Amino acid sequence: MATWAIPSAGSGYRLVIGQSQQSNDPSSDTSRAQEELYKLIGTSSGFIEAQPPAVRRRIAFLEELQEEHDDLQEKFEEEMHALEKKYSALQGARPWARRDCGDAGS
Repeated sequence: MATWAIPSAGSGYRLVIGQSQQSNDPSSDTSRAQEELYKLIGTSSGFIEAQPPAVRRRIAFLEELQEEHDDLQEKFEEEMHALEKKYSALQGARPWARRDCGDAGS
């Protein structure tokens, strides 16, 4: 592990311990951290499995409820997009007509 003295506000320098020796590039440290986190996706921590059956049933119910909500939200967004597209086409140049009306008198 490398140690760097980094200027800090007011008190001169502070020590940062635990930075990677392989690279001084913060993006490579971030990439390595992301890789480690991606490995955890889909793995169970065992927390839910350790809960009593009643709690696990509630969790399962809430997961189903969330899926239903997500489906409804997706349908809402699709229909909203279709309405925005429809009325955008209907309005056409109307918003500019008001501006042009004021310019005509000049």
